[in-house]
Amino acid sequence: QKSMSGGPLSPRTTLRHLLQTTYVEDVPCDAIVTIRADQTVGDALKILHQRNLASAPVQDPSTGNYVGLCDALDLLQLMLQVLAESKDLLDEDLETLKFRGKVFVGESVAKVVDLSRRNPFCPVPPQSTLYDVLEQILSHAVHRVPVVNEEGEIIKVVSQRAVTMFIRDTHAHRVPEALARTVKELNLCTFDPVTVEGSDLAVNGFYQIVENVVTGLAVLNSDGTLLCNLSAADLGGIDAERFGLLRLSVLDFLTELHNGVLPQPITCT
Repeated sequence: QKSMSGGPLSPRTTLRHLLQTTYVEDVPCDAIVTIRADQTVGDALKILHQRNLASAPVQDPSTGNYVGLCDALDLLQLMLQVLAESKDLLDEDLETLKFRGKVFVGESVAKVVDLSRRNPFCPVPPQSTLYDVLEQILSHAVHRVPVVNEEGEIIKVVSQRAVTMFIRDTHAHRVPEALARTVKELNLCTFDPVTVEGSDLAVNGFYQIVENVVTGLAVLNSDGTLLCNLSAADLGGIDAERFGLLRLSVLDFLTELHNGVLPQPITCT
């Protein structure tokens, strides 16, 4: 494509045109996974963990209407509310911790919908473009947008990841300059990473996620070397019996969750 002056379009203009002329129906997305509002938090944790999801729409079974999203950050917020009743997690015996775990997983999903106030339900109609979707993502600071038809049914959920993968896999030839730039060159590193030492308690790491309004942390050793990542989605491996894992160190917690193998860190340049 060329500009009105006859020269090539800038990478920014080319990308904008691509987003404005591509419709959500063209973007491949994962199959829709719905959680019922009358299910328990334990059910939601299992569903998100088994399907490797961070969030899912919540449907009221009595009306069929969608009431919002259940996100890992909402589940984390509830967990910390339950733990707030504890004076000192390290001093509590295992049975008390299991009891708190049962309270946590036994809560209704209806109670946690947007509990974190960080994942509002911001639907778009099926005729929307990717530009419309990204406007919703940026203006509401969300990671995913439901596409809802006239009958109120969710036909797909478009995530940030789905958009970026679609552009990379289908239209990379149209924006090669933009895709060749580093994160630093694109000025996407606008703040220092939030970190936690691997020897800190896992529960303290989760508190940091909430307090710093992030979705995950860089886990470092004592000399500042990156070891792995801790995210809100790591709660997916927790149930009442394993609630006591929260008082392990971050490294031991992650190793236990991942069957004895510490996961590799996720990084970019």
